[in-house]
Amino acid sequence: MCESPAQVLTAVNESLVRRVKLRDIAKMCGLSKSAIGRHKLKCVPREILRNFKNAKFNAQRGRVFVKWPHDECVPPEDRGKITPSHLEMTADDVLIVVCYETKLFDELGRYVNALQAYTPAHEENARRDRDAKLPLADAFQFPPGTKFGPDPS
Repeated sequence: MCESPAQVLTAVNESLVRRVKLRDIAKMCGLSKSAIGRHKLKCVPREILRNFKNAKFNAQRGRVFVKWPHDECVPPEDRGKITPSHLEMTADDVLIVVCYETKLFDELGRYVNALQAYTPAHEENARRDRDAKLPLADAFQFPPGTKFGPDPS
C-alpha cells in the first residue's frame, strides 16, 4: 500500500481521514480492504504524528516576529510594523499580531485623565460627601425585636 503512487496514497489517506468505509476505498483504488486496514493502523498514525511534529514551532530554527498596531500605546517607530524589521521571515518563523480592545483603552484613558485632574480639593470634597452620608445609615437601623417576614395582611 505505501509503495503505491503518491496520488493514490494521498487519496487513500484523505479518505481515511474523512472516515470513508474501507470497502469503499478498496473499490476506488483497486487494493484489498485488508491492505488498506493495515495501512490505516500502521502508517497513517505515523504520518499524522510526523506532520504534527514538523508543524510545531521549533525555537532552534524559528524566530518570533511581532506585528504592532497603529496605536498611541506603541512607540512611534514601531507603529504598524513587524519587528524585528531587519530580518526576512521564513516558513519556520511565527508571527504574533498585536491588537488592542478599543473599549479597554477608552476606559483606561478616562481613568488616566481623572487621575491627572485629581487635586487635594477633590479629597476634601470626597471627605465632606462621606461625612454627609453617614447619618443616613441611622435611618436603616431597626429597633430590637423587629421581625421580618411575609406581610400578615
